[in-house]
Amino acid sequence: MDECRGASTPFASGTVLDKCSDPDVFGYETKNYLSLVGGLTYLATISRPDIAYTVSKLAQFHGHPYREHMLAAKTVLRYLKSRPQGTLTFLPNSHSLICFTDADWASDSTDRKSYSGFALFLGENLIAWESKKQKVVSLSTMQAEYIAMCSGAKEVTFHRSLLQEMGFNEYTKKPTTIMCDNQSAQFLVKNRIVHQRSKHIDIRYHYLRDKYHGNELNIEYVPSEDNVADILTKNFPKDGHEYLTGAIKLKF
Repeated sequence: MDECRGASTPFASGTVLDKCSDPDVFGYETKNYLSLVGGLTYLATISRPDIAYTVSKLAQFHGHPYREHMLAAKTVLRYLKSRPQGTLTFLPNSHSLICFTDADWASDSTDRKSYSGFALFLGENLIAWESKKQKVVSLSTMQAEYIAMCSGAKEVTFHRSLLQEMGFNEYTKKPTTIMCDNQSAQFLVKNRIVHQRSKHIDIRYHYLRDKYHGNELNIEYVPSEDNVADILTKNFPKDGHEYLTGAIKLKF
C-alpha cells in the first residue's frame, strides 16, 4: 500500500458490503483482515472519528471476510494515506457540554438494523464519539433516533459525573443539551404517554426519558444538514465528508 493512490473518502461510492452467502467459500486472508481492521478500530476510537462508521461496518465481517471486504478496508488505508496528519483540535472556550445524536434507519442490508452515532462536545471540542449498529430492529425512524439519543444520554451522564468528580461543576449546573434532527423522537422523550407507536420499545431505552424529566438533559432540534453526528451513521461523497470533518474540528 506504500505506493497506492489516495482516496478522498474512507468508503468508495457505490460499494455494498454483505455477508458471504456461501459457507463453502474460503475466507479471504482472514488473519490479515482481522489485523487490519483491528488496527483501524484502534485509530477510529482514539483520534479519527472520520473513519469510525466505515470501520464499524468492516468489523461486522470478522468471521468470514472475502475479497470485497478486504478491498473496502484497503480503501480506508488509501484515505488515511491522503490525509495522514488528521488531528482533532482543542480550543479554550465557554463552559458547555453538548451532544449530537443521529441514526440511519434500517441501513444494514444484512439484518435491517439501524446505525446509531453520537458526538459529545466540551465547548467546541469533540471529546467522545461512537458509531455502532443497534442491537434491535427498529420499526420506524422515530424509534431508531430515540435509541440513538439514549446512547448519547448514557455518555453524557458519565461525563457529567466525571466532570463533577474533577471539580468542574460549571459544566453540570444546568441540563446538558442533546441535539437531534427527529422531532417525533423528541416528542416521545418529552411526553410520558404510552401509545401504539411506542409501547413496544424496550423499557431500557426509556432511561433517556427519565434523565430528561430529572432535569439532567435538555432535548433540542437541529436541522439534518447541521447535525455533525451524521458522519458517524452514514458515508458521504467528498463534499459532504469534508464539510462534516471540518464541523467536528478535524484538521489535516
